[in-house]
Amino acid sequence: MQNLLEDLKDTEVFKELGAISVFYENVDKELSTFPNRFGVFCKKGCGECCAHFIPDLTYLESLFIAYHVLTSEKREMLVSRLEERKGSTTAPCPFYDVNSELHCMIYPARGLVCRLFNSSFFLDKYRKPVFKACRFGGDDKDINLEFAHPDVPLMSKYGEELEGLYGNTTGTKLLTFSVLSEIDKILMLASFGKGA
Repeated sequence: MQNLLEDLKDTEVFKELGAISVFYENVDKELSTFPNRFGVFCKKGCGECCAHFIPDLTYLESLFIAYHVLTSEKREMLVSRLEERKGSTTAPCPFYDVNSELHCMIYPARGLVCRLFNSSFFLDKYRKPVFKACRFGGDDKDINLEFAHPDVPLMSKYGEELEGLYGNTTGTKLLTFSVLSEIDKILMLASFGKGA
């Protein structure tokens, strides 16, 4: 697996992984100021979002996680956890780790909704930005935008950008279904790349 990216170099998957990687870098950079800017922080050591939720993922999100799993030192354990949860629609997320500080075994590769949770606004039915605090034990305050800067991170903006990325699809699938499928795809493509 050490040369996996090299094995994928002449494939569409290589370009797709590059597109989602740059997108996530930009999202993380934009959201990095959110806690201090709005005074909203996840409770240290909480992890309840992972314990009560399995995300739906677009194709590129699944592909990015699959690549991360395949290149992880914990590959066998991560694949095993996915296999154990295959088809399950009930929480917790298969990557949830109660003993880890971040509670996520794939934190650098986590999906967009996981990145945005408790770090962005959504638009209400009047198209007004609204922030609702985490119901699982995070900060219990909502943000009053009368006093906040009008340029706020919006879930819908990031969702539209994600859907428009090179190679992505607009449909989503539950993580427990989609990541294993993309792992198989990557392994198949990489096997062809080795013979080239």
